[in-house]
Amino acid sequence: GDSITGVVESIDENGLKFASAQSETTFAAHDQVQSVWLNRQKSGPKFTEKLLERLKTIPRRLKDDPPTHLFQSIYGDYLRGRLVSLQNGVLTVEIRLEVQEIAAEQISQIVWLHDRKWDEGEEEDVARNEAELPPFRVHAIGSLDRGITFEPEKVAGNQLFGRSSLLGACSVEIGDLNQLLFGRNIGESVREYN
Repeated sequence: GDSITGVVESIDENGLKFASAQSETTFAAHDQVQSVWLNRQKSGPKFTEKLLERLKTIPRRLKDDPPTHLFQSIYGDYLRGRLVSLQNGVLTVEIRLEVQEIAAEQISQIVWLHDRKWDEGEEEDVARNEAELPPFRVHAIGSLDRGITFEPEKVAGNQLFGRSSLLGACSVEIGDLNQLLFGRNIGESVREYN
């Protein structure tokens, strides 16, 4: 999945409003978001694939009304619930039908507990006319091993500019890149890298 650096301004029932120097887009619907980092984690365990799978397992009594988000505190504690909003530095969360407020400064990461196909763009490519080639894309991986996929348009100064179907116009600092994957079937290269 794509990852950008920015500031989360608010979250409501429609989605997430953010600001980023890497993208002209300032809004993402909930189904477009996998997770956000609000603050650095100070201590405690980090998410691993095994831990995340365990935390996604829903108890039988909650099958009809499952939690939609996983919250990790800056000290490594976990909480499952339903994110109602993030406004003015306060998270409003529904936990077992009870609404609670949590200071956003106490949360390091929010994970959306929904299944999302990260290779949707490739499925669209397959659906196109077979004679038409899929678009040439790059996946730029920065110093934190986070990346962003987009169709490149130009290089100016130390910046690579392009357009993402998810983020709109975006850019990356070439000097900050650890790796640059490119090609017409970029999804396969990204999966091999991860």
